[in-house]
Amino acid sequence: MAAFLHRYHRFLLLAFGLTLPIVLYVTDQMRSNNDLEVWLPQSSQARTEYLEFTDAFGGDEFVLIAVDLTPTDPELIEAVCRRLDDLAEVRTCWSPERMQGVMEEFGVDQAQRRERIERLLVGEETSLQGIVALLSPEGRADRTGTVARINEVLDYCQLADEQAYVAGVPVFVAELDRIGSKEANVKYFVVTLIICLGLLFLTIRDWKLTGLVFAATVWAINATHVLICLVGGEMNLILNSISVLVMVFTMAVIVHYLHYFWDAQDADLEPNAERRSARHAAAALRQAWRPSGLATLTTCIGVISLAWSDIRPVQQFAVAAAMGAVVALFTGLIATPALVILCPTRRPAALLPRIDFEGYAERILRARLPLVVGGVAVLMLVSVGLTKLRSEMDPMQFLPANSRLLSGCLRIEDELTRVDSVEAVVDFGTDDAPILEKLQRVRRLEAIMREHPAVEHTMSLASFFPESLSGNFLDASRTLQKAQEQSSYDDFTACDYRLWRISARVNTRGEWAREEVLATLSEKLAGEPVHFTGMAPLLETAQLEIFDGFWKSVLTAFALISLAMMASLRSIRLGLVAMIPNMWPLCLVFGLLGWAGQPVDIAMLLSGSIALGISVDGTFHYVSRYRRLRAAGQSDWSALRTALVETGLPLTQATLITAAGLLGLMLSSFGPTVRFGVLMIAMLMAALVGDLVLLPALLGLRKRPTEDASTRPADAYKTAHAA
Repeated sequence: MAAFLHRYHRFLLLAFGLTLPIVLYVTDQMRSNNDLEVWLPQSSQARTEYLEFTDAFGGDEFVLIAVDLTPTDPELIEAVCRRLDDLAEVRTCWSPERMQGVMEEFGVDQAQRRERIERLLVGEETSLQGIVALLSPEGRADRTGTVARINEVLDYCQLADEQAYVAGVPVFVAELDRIGSKEANVKYFVVTLIICLGLLFLTIRDWKLTGLVFAATVWAINATHVLICLVGGEMNLILNSISVLVMVFTMAVIVHYLHYFWDAQDADLEPNAERRSARHAAAALRQAWRPSGLATLTTCIGVISLAWSDIRPVQQFAVAAAMGAVVALFTGLIATPALVILCPTRRPAALLPRIDFEGYAERILRARLPLVVGGVAVLMLVSVGLTKLRSEMDPMQFLPANSRLLSGCLRIEDELTRVDSVEAVVDFGTDDAPILEKLQRVRRLEAIMREHPAVEHTMSLASFFPESLSGNFLDASRTLQKAQEQSSYDDFTACDYRLWRISARVNTRGEWAREEVLATLSEKLAGEPVHFTGMAPLLETAQLEIFDGFWKSVLTAFALISLAMMASLRSIRLGLVAMIPNMWPLCLVFGLLGWAGQPVDIAMLLSGSIALGISVDGTFHYVSRYRRLRAAGQSDWSALRTALVETGLPLTQATLITAAGLLGLMLSSFGPTVRFGVLMIAMLMAALVGDLVLLPALLGLRKRPTEDASTRPADAYKTAHAA
């Protein structure tokens, strides 16, 4: 191995250097997809019904423009509508005046006209007025471009930012594309790379080797992006955090390898520095591959367990993170040995004050019983909070807190209309009743829906006609025939009047939760040929999927990692005991979130099993060192104490480095990414407490200390080095 590394280390580094521009180019060409549909469950019945709904009614996407004018200027609003009508991406445009004009044409009196557009296009006590632009197929195909052209129309009409707010799915997708773009994330990535460079220098204390190792880390990040392309993946706001994760994975392997390399250094008289470094590099590689490989395995198990989720970005994240962990292992164990041969380095002096882990270990083991009892008591208390966890899928939380779109949407919801919608589809099947009879039945169902306190507005084809059609049946039929000739009404009927649509705006931010609204409406309309679809049922399905996927991923990761721990330690009992501290961070952090009433969102779905896969690395190092010391002849008590002395500082440093690397996630404009970083850091710190306090205390309960020479800290420390 030493001869191979000495002979070929330059060729290995040349291969990395030649492929670096290639992986950088491929990464730069990757496209991003943040469509709202990809964030919804892929194989659910709700999604199938929604797709059938959009196929039947010609799509359901619109841009809602709320104009704040005091006094109201109908001519300006009509001018905006006319310019929007000229856009190929807009199929139909409705304003308060236009909608009331159609109702007037069909005989709806003035009072009813005003009432029917309140909480849709006009507010009850506000200066806001709404314009609804329904998108054409061209507009749905290019949402970001469509929103940009609508904003150009608003600028042309001299409506300042304070006078016009936009909302709707296309606007939301365009905003996600903006905050996920390379331009918007320059600061995020630059600061992340600066953190990476600073952490590497603090570890190595040699600028030349630090620069080369930094380049290897950049290669690992971009090589992961290339693999994502090869498996057909595409970037999104969740996958933007892959760069930070791969950076953390790679630095962890490199730092561990460097410590093994420094441990392998000796005072031999080999005159050739490269040969001497090659021998040390080979010795470090023999020591590092097994623990680093096992750590990568547990990390992969943790992230792959996320594939249980039916949400596509989460599935893509699981595959990408697993590939990133493998790339990090490859980079750390292939590039680093070649680099330390090219640029030999000595162990740097400690920057931080030396921690007295000998005295710490003695105190932990002496107080083992109170620590275990207290830890178990705290664990049981916080675990009750797990039963209080609930899920939430609120697209508004995807946006930064200072987003103008977020503030605009909140004002629109408060003063004009709700963004959440429920679509009731009435299916008359083979019923060949007259259209007038069907319209009256739809009106009756619509009235039942309006009785729900969370339903603030409903709209159907019946909304354009008076409560009772005047005249004889022939006159009413002629009125309906006139309506049929206007393509605008295709939005409310389909399949030759077999399907009728009732669109309801619902308030799900008050006392009524989304699932309660849907359940109550279904109960009220039980026995009627009605099913519900739209964004609200889709988001409700996503909420259930997030909660279900969270528990599936955590339990799967725990089971597989437990098996890996038992196999690596060759002991079922020791493997189970070693896994107890690794449930500590999950129960502590998520239990406290449950007690606090914080819902589980997509960020928490990602963090649980990943943190479990990363934190188990410290447990493995401690238990493996304990077993080796026992095999070397130390007593049980002495081995526990010495293992804590030897692994305490490396585990603390590794956790702090990982946590510092994850700080880069705090700069993301994507809310779930920020929460993911916070939760990961919190669980890693809790895992450190579990490894350095709870684990040795648990293992120490088995036997009482013996007062022999091997139990004295100084002798134990010497025995450990001999082992």
